[in-house]
Amino acid sequence: MYLPVDLLAFAAPRIFVNGQEVPDAGWGDTFIPLAPGIYRVRVCTAGLRWAKFIGLQRLSDDFGFTDAFLPVPHDHNTRTYYRSPIVAMLPGALDPRPQKSPGMLWFYIVASIFAVFVGFMAYAVIANLAGW
Repeated sequence: MYLPVDLLAFAAPRIFVNGQEVPDAGWGDTFIPLAPGIYRVRVCTAGLRWAKFIGLQRLSDDFGFTDAFLPVPHDHNTRTYYRSPIVAMLPGALDPRPQKSPGMLWFYIVASIFAVFVGFMAYAVIANLAGW
């Protein structure tokens, strides 16, 4: 299943710290106050909850699950970046450095094949109209 990136504006990420969901998580910076220690963080992209009411059950499922154990030192912040995948079957990316969306290579390959196909179709239509 492919979920266009602009639809992600309607689906917020879901963040779990040691199994407890963080309320009011959204795209952008989300500050989670924690005591020093090591925490298991699980992040996914929430599905479009309204999609199941119009017959698109697969779009309502959460996707892009990823896990990490993150250390939180005393008197410091631990900045972590999450990127949702381009293809819902892939895991997301969670790392201390900004990441690219998983599945971009797949997207570029499919888009290239589609562009070549459209080019051949345009050539066929023009050749037919020109009588070549």
